[in-house]
Amino acid sequence: CDGIADEGPDGGDPVAPGDCATGQPGICAIGQRACIDGSVICIPEQSPQEEICDGFDNDCDGSVDEGLVNACGNCESLPEEICNGIDDDCDGVADNGELCVNGACVDGNCRQFCEGNECVEAGTYCDQPTGLCISPCDGVECEFGWICNQNSGICEDPCAGVDCAAGERCWRGACGPDDCVSTGCPGGSIC
Repeated sequence: CDGIADEGPDGGDPVAPGDCATGQPGICAIGQRACIDGSVICIPEQSPQEEICDGFDNDCDGSVDEGLVNACGNCESLPEEICNGIDDDCDGVADNGELCVNGACVDGNCRQFCEGNECVEAGTYCDQPTGLCISPCDGVECEFGWICNQNSGICEDPCAGVDCAAGERCWRGACGPDDCVSTGCPGGSIC
């Protein structure tokens, strides 16, 4: 590449083709070796492009998808908040805003406004302090496999008193195949 000879010490090309690191970020980081004006340099295979939301640094400025990622960390349009107990729009608050028609969102469920005892939905009653039709199970978290009694608001084991045949086990009040018997678990684990 000095303008005098086109051969390396072994008779080959002193500027062997191949990938090289350009020292630039993003899609401009990989290049090909070339002999320019007596010097071996690395020419980027791609030049900076307009940034698009694809997980790459398209404009070679060292930042990926800048200005294009939403609050949830992805490239899609921001999800709409719905009443489900989840922060759908990634603003740090679950179920905020006007989500329910003629009511309010309580524990991931739309509850209608009420006066006196005018609740229509079965299993709900008019809670006087809030003015909302609520269920006795609103806000109740039961341990795994248990269910909340809609009349009392108390967690109950639906398998209490249920006898299952050999090779079966009770789950939510019904007997079915005990997958743990056929699957087995490694030592120190439980199914």
